[in-house]
Amino acid sequence: MQVQFQILILLLIFITCDKLLASDQDAQYLDCTRLFSCGPTVRDIGYPFWGGDRPQECGLPGLQLQCPRDNYTTIDIGGRAFLVLSINNVNNSMKVVQIDLLNDFCPDRYEVWLDENLDGRLMRYTPDVERLTLFYACPPLNVPVGWSNFTCTVNGTDRLGYVVHESQSGVVTGCELNVTIPVLRSALNELRRNGTRTTLGDVVNQGFGVEYEMDGTACAACERSSGLCWSRTNSADQPTCLCRDGPHQFVCPDTGMSFALLGSIAISSQIV
Repeated sequence: MQVQFQILILLLIFITCDKLLASDQDAQYLDCTRLFSCGPTVRDIGYPFWGGDRPQECGLPGLQLQCPRDNYTTIDIGGRAFLVLSINNVNNSMKVVQIDLLNDFCPDRYEVWLDENLDGRLMRYTPDVERLTLFYACPPLNVPVGWSNFTCTVNGTDRLGYVVHESQSGVVTGCELNVTIPVLRSALNELRRNGTRTTLGDVVNQGFGVEYEMDGTACAACERSSGLCWSRTNSADQPTCLCRDGPHQFVCPDTGMSFALLGSIAISSQIV
């Protein structure tokens, strides 16, 4: 009878402590447990992103996601809006397409997409990205075999344009404007292989890949301790892990392990 009473007391202590801990969860921790979801393809996204119900402190600067009209996700890169097609948190990458070029690569104004628009400390192209140069308002030209032309209507007049791989863009002269854009290598190969069956619009609409930078080591250690990574996990001064009772340096204290040990003691006592 005495052993059973001890078991009962231990279990009550365990349950009470667990409930107290759950009720005393840090407000920042609760905020960062919220995940970002928008539309059919971007679901349950956490660190290093923020936006929507996830406060800025839950992610990294430059990785704010937005959900216009609740059906598609956008992100600002280099001062321009991009549609987010997918996010892969396993390899820290996402696929995006510039909204200005989506379904219409003949916009009213043309801007060159340059590498310096990607903050090298935060993002870089994935290895499967190629760069095309689009030339607008051109005279008839002889371009490399395998590259195509297109037309854009400017002030009611059809103007000739050419699509050339960036490495061969030097052969095109006499055009009024040019735009350099990143595309997926697989989409570019389809354009070369299928000719008119695959259009430039098809290639652009498939978007391109970017990788985002984060300290995976610090975040993994934090998550292994049942904590959440947040804006200060990558801090060079004092990296912190967001825990149920507030931020802690590097990892969360091992309270969960203590409760598990208490439960083990109760079970062992019952066996005895």
